[in-house]
Amino acid sequence: MNNYDDQLPKKGNYINVPQEMNDDDVHRKDMYSYGSMGFEKKYREVQPKFPMKAQDDDLTASQQQKEKQKQIGSLNSKAYLVQPARNLAYYVPKGEIDFLEDDGINNGKPIQLIKLNQEQQWELTEEGIQELSKYQGNVSFVSILGTKQSGKSFLMNQLLKLRESQFESGNDYESYTKGVVMWSAEFPSNPNDARDNNNSILFVILQLISSTVLVNSFGDLSKDSLVPLQDLALLQKFLSLESAEEKEELINLFPKLIYVLRDNQHQVKQNGQNIPINTYLENFLSSDENFRQSSEIEQKIIRRIVKYYKYREGLSMVAPTEPNDPSELNDNFIEELKVLRRKIISVTNKKEFRGVFMNIQMMINFIQFILDSFNQQIKVSLSQAFEVVIKNHFDAVHDDIISLYDEKINQFIGSSSKDDFKSQYEITKFLREIKEDAIKQFYQLKNYDTSENQVLFTDCYNHLEWVLQDKEQLLLKINTQKQQELMERQVDQQYQITKKQVGNGKFQVEDLKNISEQYQHLIQDLLLQYSGRPEQNNEVDPILPTVQKVIQNVSQLFIQEIQESQKLTEQEKNKLNNLKDQLNQHQSSNEKTIQELKNNHKKQVKDFENDKKNQDGKIKNLEKKLDEKQNEVIQLQKSIDQLQKDLQASRKKEKKCF
Repeated sequence: MNNYDDQLPKKGNYINVPQEMNDDDVHRKDMYSYGSMGFEKKYREVQPKFPMKAQDDDLTASQQQKEKQKQIGSLNSKAYLVQPARNLAYYVPKGEIDFLEDDGINNGKPIQLIKLNQEQQWELTEEGIQELSKYQGNVSFVSILGTKQSGKSFLMNQLLKLRESQFESGNDYESYTKGVVMWSAEFPSNPNDARDNNNSILFVILQLISSTVLVNSFGDLSKDSLVPLQDLALLQKFLSLESAEEKEELINLFPKLIYVLRDNQHQVKQNGQNIPINTYLENFLSSDENFRQSSEIEQKIIRRIVKYYKYREGLSMVAPTEPNDPSELNDNFIEELKVLRRKIISVTNKKEFRGVFMNIQMMINFIQFILDSFNQQIKVSLSQAFEVVIKNHFDAVHDDIISLYDEKINQFIGSSSKDDFKSQYEITKFLREIKEDAIKQFYQLKNYDTSENQVLFTDCYNHLEWVLQDKEQLLLKINTQKQQELMERQVDQQYQITKKQVGNGKFQVEDLKNISEQYQHLIQDLLLQYSGRPEQNNEVDPILPTVQKVIQNVSQLFIQEIQESQKLTEQEKNKLNNLKDQLNQHQSSNEKTIQELKNNHKKQVKDFENDKKNQDGKIKNLEKKLDEKQNEVIQLQKSIDQLQKDLQASRKKEKKCF
């Protein structure tokens, strides 16, 4: 690559850039210190009244700096030396100015949003992310561009109605504001080639994220006025613009442009006629003569201003102070500030990307994607950026919905005591309601459900349904475990009561029917607790087979105890057989009912098959208890044998016992 440093524009010189330069070869022009240039004369035959004094080429840079400092004897002379046409717009003592009345528009502070870290990598600051995350809804940015020491900070402080200069500006000759105007801190800039590239990157970032851009320009429109937008010539260096679709997308993403002509008159004359500022701006951009007199790079900048800034407007502002009284803002400047503020508010829209209004988190993801691309030294692809922004937004909504879903489930579970559970009616109703809410929230993403995002929407929706279903099954399992534990305790309590009835010495065969009825009532009570609705008491559930089996085992145990402990008469045996038949009929009836219900509720039975396996394990524990009871019966039989020997001695006493 050729070294074009000697061809960069100097103070008072015209821009002279080799015609063969392409986007990648273009060096940044000296955006900090132009003199009068180019086609300024066409509109107003005015040259700077105070041309810069040439430095002695024989002096070293340090000696030249000392000579300059000697010439700076006062505030006015300092302004005179740095930029005579500025008319103290930048160097007025800020603390002594009568600022606009505070109307509560801004009570914030500068927050650094983007910075270069020690590894020279672009990054979003945590402080910036936290500050942005405080806000909800969509977002828009307004940026101010301008040459070095052109008063951007001063204008921003005035627009924000700040009584103290929050956006700092320097007073020494070499200082200048470095950074993005977004209520943020300054951007670092090193005096080397990396600085130029970083400034170009910063320019591209501002165009991509801003809704409105202000160009801070002094005096009449000239080639100097193109300097703040000179990086338009480098767009293809930083952005992927290979196709017409990508270029059209960039046009739609570009912000609105407001040229602020500082220290200017209210009216501009052209050919002796007053013309509006907007007409003046458009004539400047469309003049064939000016275009021919411009270099190739300047022509490219003009073409891209017209191409990418579809909305553009010009506003003029007089000098902020009078030369004889630099301590106060003049009335005309204050009124024009109000006009500019109203204009910014009226034209600035929410940032839109492919028809989607970006919220704060979307904007953060968008900026992060841009910075990552620059850090990896690859061109920014707007198509990929949109995919990342939408994907992250879908994921964020997906995660928020699941978090809220979990929170509602925890609240629902927490409302129950340790030994309590929810009925099937309660839990089914609850799960249906919170799932409907979750799906309703997710379907708000249909606003972004374009044809290209259909697959993303469908995949995200299917995953959400899968997660919610998995959480539903987990909740049902936990609730069912509580149901089982409570029901088993109630059955065990009834068993202990029955055991006492049998062992009190007054138990008779007829009492077995009452015991069976007690267990049937227990079943009905448990089913009512389980279902939560009386009309569903007969529905099949995982608890019913368990309870019925327990009842059957307990009944068989009692029958065995009576058979082994007593010599039953034929009549008593018939009664017992009848009772057994009744129990079998009842069991058969229950099994028939269960089978019928199973046919009607196959899905429900299938859902609880796993739970039945766990219940079978617990039934084995009950069978173990039955074995222990059988051992007790054997001991009881031995006692009965002893009693029979005693009974042979006294028949009369035996009859009384039975």
